[in-house]
Amino acid sequence: MRDVPGTLSWVDGVLPSLESERVLELRVRHALANRDWNGVIHWIAELPTIQQENSRWQYWLGRANAQLGNQAAAEARYQQAAQDRSFYGFAAAEKLGQPYQLNHERHHFDDASRQRIAQLPAVQRTEALLRIGEDGLANSEWLNAVQSGSPQQARALADYAAQQQWHARLVQTTIAGELWDSLDWRFPQAYHDSFQHWGRLTGVDPYLLMAITRRESAYNPNALSPAGARGLMQLMPGTASQVSRELGISDPGPYGVLDPELNIRLGSTYLRDKLKRYQGNRLAAAAAYNAGPGRVDQWLGDGVEAFDLFVESIPYRETRDYVQAVLSYRVIFESLANGGNSEGVSLLSDNEQQVRYDRALLARR
Repeated sequence: MRDVPGTLSWVDGVLPSLESERVLELRVRHALANRDWNGVIHWIAELPTIQQENSRWQYWLGRANAQLGNQAAAEARYQQAAQDRSFYGFAAAEKLGQPYQLNHERHHFDDASRQRIAQLPAVQRTEALLRIGEDGLANSEWLNAVQSGSPQQARALADYAAQQQWHARLVQTTIAGELWDSLDWRFPQAYHDSFQHWGRLTGVDPYLLMAITRRESAYNPNALSPAGARGLMQLMPGTASQVSRELGISDPGPYGVLDPELNIRLGSTYLRDKLKRYQGNRLAAAAAYNAGPGRVDQWLGDGVEAFDLFVESIPYRETRDYVQAVLSYRVIFESLANGGNSEGVSLLSDNEQQVRYDRALLARR
């Protein structure tokens, strides 16, 4: 799809025969980059049916129809997208002026049922392994019990993990048990006081800190990425050293940074700096947290007129997925803090929705 005369028409003739979702996705994004709204509709229709029904593509069908003046078709697409608990589902709900659909499933377990779970051999083996420091084996034992048991047992084990405040294990339980709508368990209030404290001191929204941590480490304080990022907020040792100098505290080193309280303090400060860099814009700051500010500065150089086009213009799939996850997780955390009610919760601020995503977003330094 490079800018060579005749290339695009040749590619378009070949694409349907390739049967590649990835390539078709690239073609839709190429149409978006060129504001080819008829092309957006055409190429989404070439995706497999199950993909077309995804809230992302339903949202873009809504946007394309709205741009072409087909308001009834646009609203129908937005309505379908808005049923989903996702970035584009929430964005579609904003277009319609509707509350977000959290699709939240609640559960209740009494003390008697928790005592029965505590007596399960798998649970007793897990706790014995934890007492002797065999966390890896304990996790294997636990997740095997989740996957091999009934759906009701998976829920009961999740409840038990929540009661024990096994935050990382709880999140893994919801994944192994496919408890996708159990939001209180998927997004527990882990390290709540620390996020509130450092959010207040740095001026960073604590729900945004929670969302980034949930995406980065799923609450595993000992998480270590292949690239070397460490701890709850997945700080690189060099970043931890730099922020520590900024704060006037000792370099924690590669192991000291694993301390949850310190990791949250350093991560909050680093995120604060990224927010200042982009005048408080959380989409750009989240992208910079994931891919680095240098890359985001470069992407802003291309300039797009809307937040959704900025997201789709990000060349790295990981970062595109990351910013969507972080902003939607933030909605979920705030909604859960409101008793599961999304009223008054916004995916994006008015400024984030209306601003042009270009170099003007960079704060003067």
